[in-house]
Amino acid sequence: MRIIILFILTFLLSACQSSPVLEPKLPLEVSSLTYAPLATLMSTQKNACSHNNELPAHFEQYQQINTFFADWCNTRSTTTQLRLLKQFTRSYNWPDEYRVYFDSLKFNTQRLRKQRLANIKLRKALEKEKQQLSVTQNALAELKRQLALIELRHLNATQTDNNANSIEE
Repeated sequence: MRIIILFILTFLLSACQSSPVLEPKLPLEVSSLTYAPLATLMSTQKNACSHNNELPAHFEQYQQINTFFADWCNTRSTTTQLRLLKQFTRSYNWPDEYRVYFDSLKFNTQRLRKQRLANIKLRKALEKEKQQLSVTQNALAELKRQLALIELRHLNATQTDNNANSIEE
């Protein structure tokens, strides 16, 4: 679901964006560096988490972005991811389209965090229900055992009465 949203955002933002085709110049000059198009940034994040690819060196802040995505993808803790994102977004003056992307990343991570916390709460409730079910099943088994004993006594008492009646006759 997250990937679908990211791709939709990519197409919407890249349709609104007019970015020139960048041709790398050798040697790279500092003034020639520009920020990567948003679609490139998004695919870099996706690839960093699956194939460990990185943003090419001819884009501005590429080292910081690659380091961020590597750290981001190597942690499962949403709390840590949110902390990393907060530090990262405050450390540079990012273009507006990057800010929108980082805001959506923050929003989706917060939603994921809430879902994980809800899942933890549900797992605890499920475990409690399982314990209660186990206690109830044990109590039911004990009641069945006691009922069987009572029925057995009743049958023995009935047989004893029948035997006594047949002896009297």
